[in-house]
Amino acid sequence: MSSPIIALLVTGEKAFEDFKVFVKSLEAWHPDAILYIATDTPTATLLRGLKTKATLHTRITLDRYVGLTRSDMEARAGHFYDSLFKDYTYEKATVLEEALATHPMGVWFQDADIVHLAPLPAIPVGASVALSPHAIRPGDERLYGRYNAGYLWIRDPELISIWRAMGGKSRFYEQAALEDVAVAAGAALYEFPPQVNFGWWRMYQGVEPPSAIQ
Repeated sequence: MSSPIIALLVTGEKAFEDFKVFVKSLEAWHPDAILYIATDTPTATLLRGLKTKATLHTRITLDRYVGLTRSDMEARAGHFYDSLFKDYTYEKATVLEEALATHPMGVWFQDADIVHLAPLPAIPVGASVALSPHAIRPGDERLYGRYNAGYLWIRDPELISIWRAMGGKSRFYEQAALEDVAVAAGAALYEFPPQVNFGWWRMYQGVEPPSAIQ
C-alpha cells in the first residue's frame, strides 16, 4: 500500500492533545503517512515541536477562529455560509482540495480525535468517494445526516465542489451535505462497513441496544 495521504484540522490545545494520540496510533500501522494540516498560529508552534515518523505539511489558515468556541461561532454570521461555525466545518473541504492537488489518486479527511486500532481500510478500485455511515436511529440520522464528516476518502475534486455548493441548504452543517455527494457519486460511492470509524455515539444512538452493539 502506498503512503496514505490524510488531511486534518488541528486547532487549539485540546485538539493538539487529541492529535498526539492520533499520530502515535497511526504510526503503528502507517509510519510513512503524509499529513496535510490546516491550523492556526498558536497550534502551529505546538505542531512544530512534535516528534513523529509521519510527514507533516502545516498551513496556517485558521487564525480567524482562534479563541472562539463552537457557541461563539454558531452565533456569528459566516463569510460564506449562515454561521461562522459552518464556515469552519467547510475548512475540511479546503484542506482536502489542497492535498488532492498534489495527490490526485485520493486523500483522506479524518478528525484529529480518531484513534487508529488497525491499518486504514483499502478503498475499492473505481471508487471516487468513500463515506462512513453513522449507523444510528433514523430520527437521529434525519437530524445529523447519514454520513460522518470526520472520516472520509475522496478522489474526485468535483465532488468537493458539490459538497461546498450543497452547504447552503444542508440541515446540519457540512455533514448532511455529504448525502448530496453520495448521490452525485452514484456507483462510484463506497460505504465503509460498521467496524470502520466506530464512534462512541453508536452505543447510544443505534437501533439495537448498547449490549448488542458491543
